[in-house]
Amino acid sequence: MSAYKIITESEQETMNAAMSLAAKSGVIIALDGPLGAGKTVFARGLARSLGIREHITSPSYSIVNVYQAGDITFNHFDMYRIASEDDFLSLDFADYTGSHSICLIEWFENVRDYISEDIIRVIIEPKGENVREIFIINN
Repeated sequence: MSAYKIITESEQETMNAAMSLAAKSGVIIALDGPLGAGKTVFARGLARSLGIREHITSPSYSIVNVYQAGDITFNHFDMYRIASEDDFLSLDFADYTGSHSICLIEWFENVRDYISEDIIRVIIEPKGENVREIFIINN
């Protein structure tokens, strides 16, 4: 396991932190942080690093937004409303994973007990109006 911390002082720097992750297909990225921490901004940076130019928004009501980047599918989940294992199972999450996809999960703490795959853990902690500490932990 390896871990490191990045301190950002703007939305652009948070996006750059996500871009530096250099995520490869087949990975699941677990994103935790309080409301307003910058999780969707981080997702936007990851999407840009994949070449996705669409406007990235949090899938708060749809649970998942799917974007295509060449032969990679970027699945952006918001698990805020997932309250039980039955809710999670109804998503058919396994259908979104695989060697040609990247899954980013906002509010991972709500589903951590239901995902057994190796993940990259990203924790965003606000430290001021624009300052964020971002911890990246590779299992």
